[in-house]
This record gives sequence, structure tokens and C-alpha cells, in this order.
Amino acid sequence: MEARFVSKLDKTSSPKGCWIWIAGTSGNGYGGFKIDDKMFRSHRVAFEMWKGRIPDGQLVRHKCDDPLCCNPEHLELGTTADNVNDRQERNRQSKGGDRYNSKLTEDDVREIRMLLRTGITGVEIARRFGVSQDAISKIKSGRNWKHI
Repeated sequence: MEARFVSKLDKTSSPKGCWIWIAGTSGNGYGGFKIDDKMFRSHRVAFEMWKGRIPDGQLVRHKCDDPLCCNPEHLELGTTADNVNDRQERNRQSKGGDRYNSKLTEDDVREIRMLLRTGITGVEIARRFGVSQDAISKIKSGRNWKHI
């Protein structure tokens, strides 16, 4: 199994020393490795192969911020809270129009805010932009699109 796993790594091309997974990936950018007809994330397989068991309640974090990296020196255990803190400290969270499922752009939000100031209702604006009235309400209150 280890030889099959290693054959799916590029250990030479990353300037940061990452071992890049070059086989199949999931929709969220992580590598996938099949063991006994079950799919596992490649970085988790790498951790268990070279560093040991992953305790319950722990996840494997990337120090290098590359979800395809399987270099055990770049992998560490942590909690979900640790992972969220990493994302915020390293400014990796997607915002606004960068989100994969965003229906609006930053320019749309600026226009929505302008329309709200002119007195056009949230219902009308929502209809115009093809989003829910709740989405407009969250823009108006500043709960969403805070970075604009």
C-alpha cells in the first residue's frame, strides 16, 4: 500500500517542500486515496502512515496551507477550533464573490446598498438580483459582506 501511495506523490516540484498529491481529488481540493474500496483523504493517510494514529476528535492540519500536500513534516494534529484559527490568521477564508456558491459580486453588493439608501424595498432588490430577501437583509444589517 505504501508504494502505491508514494507513486501518487510529486516530491520534487514544490518550492516549499510539499509532497503534492497528483492523483484524484475531491470537490473541495483534497486528495483521495482508496483503501479496501473506501476513500480516505490523502493527507490523513500520509499522517497515519508516517506519524501515527489520528486520535478521535482530532484532524490533520496543513502547516503549509496546501490541501494536496502529504509531506508528514507539513502535517500536524489539531482541533476544529485550531483549524479555524489557522484559516483566520492566514487569511485563507473565502469572502463574498470568491465563495464557490456566491450569486452576488462585490459590485452587486455596492449597488444593493445604494438601492437600499434610495428607499427601494428589500423584496424588490432581492427579486432584481435573484436572491432571497434574507440575503438583502443581511447585507443591509452588515452581517454579510462585511469586507465591502
